[in-house]
Amino acid sequence: MTSTATVDTAEQIRQFILEELLYDRDDVELDDQTALLETGVVDSMGIFRLIDFIEAQFGLPIQAEDIRVEHFQNIDAIGAFIRSLKK
Repeated sequence: MTSTATVDTAEQIRQFILEELLYDRDDVELDDQTALLETGVVDSMGIFRLIDFIEAQFGLPIQAEDIRVEHFQNIDAIGAFIRSLKK
């Protein structure tokens, strides 16, 4: 079963991506498993915008050594990364 906090986190990430990174791309269907990097939904600048968002929205500092491709593969991976930072 998915917790409410997990759903809320995923929804916040999805909304950020849709509003800030895909604001001009109506052709992209975004779900929690969409390959963000491979499909070009998120590029290198998008990663840094996501990091800024995570730090501001969730109050979680992200260290340089924590910035790995696998943490930003899709919304589920970003959510898992956020949960790992909260521990």
